[in-house]
Amino acid sequence: LFLTGDEASVRRLTDAVGFRFTKTGKHLFLHPNVLIVLAKDRKIIRYLYGPTFLPFDIGMALTEAERGTPAVSIRKLISYCFSYEPEKKTYVFTAVRYFAGAILLVLGAFLYFVILRKK
Repeated sequence: LFLTGDEASVRRLTDAVGFRFTKTGKHLFLHPNVLIVLAKDRKIIRYLYGPTFLPFDIGMALTEAERGTPAVSIRKLISYCFSYEPEKKTYVFTAVRYFAGAILLVLGAFLYFVILRKK
């Protein structure tokens, strides 16, 4: 599916939904692979990212658009735990960073209260 029209109309729509692209050649553009689902009142319900879309995510997005209530997709939740490594050309587990940060915060708070309690 491609958006066609005059430049001003295309720019107005893409700016309104937060879709960014850069022209790199005569007919070449850099842009994210994204499906943007809107409700009847033109409210953005969901952004679905990726070269492919899960049928479940599309179905849920359409159901949410019909109701007018947005929610977070499974793929978005998973993206918090994984990140793409271009050198390796694969996704790697990164939730360890979050857990390590949480452990450091808890440990720091514990040490802080232990030191204060002694004073």
